[in-house]
Amino acid sequence: MFSTVENYWIKGTPKEQLMDCLTAYKKENLLTLAENQLMPMKKSHTKSKIATALAEQLRHNFKITVDQLTETERHILTAYASGNLPEELTEPQQAAQATLVAIGYVYLFKENQQITPIVPKELAEQLLENESEKDTDNWFLTTKTTVETIYGRCELSHLVTAWNQHASQPITMSEAAKFV
Repeated sequence: MFSTVENYWIKGTPKEQLMDCLTAYKKENLLTLAENQLMPMKKSHTKSKIATALAEQLRHNFKITVDQLTETERHILTAYASGNLPEELTEPQQAAQATLVAIGYVYLFKENQQITPIVPKELAEQLLENESEKDTDNWFLTTKTTVETIYGRCELSHLVTAWNQHASQPITMSEAAKFV
């Protein structure tokens, strides 16, 4: 893991893309990040080659790894991804932030004595999409259980009709069947 988060501040304007965030790191930091991702990298590899391999690994493993984060880590990551930056972090939140920096999901940019945490756009989109899927899943299960409690049974077609009348994105019967 990283010795201190301050060693991994990136000087300059915050970047949005994962590759830009990675290439903003020093080569030494990229090698440490690769080690934290359990990726064998040689010191002789170019910075660009290390960053490219890391970007691919981070994108590929993101959804799996996010599900293994602690509640605090997931909360901080989601807050940063949606732009809801807390004014001050508690000690557990600071530890969560350090972990997220160490695994390459958060990048801390320092500009004009201000630290800006960034979740690269590609990862933020995956995270927010994953959260949206969980919300849909919860709605279907909760609604189905409630309707069954009241009426004794619940037809999937009724849930789909209700969803499609109120949700911004319609859903098909086959998609809804996955949630119940």
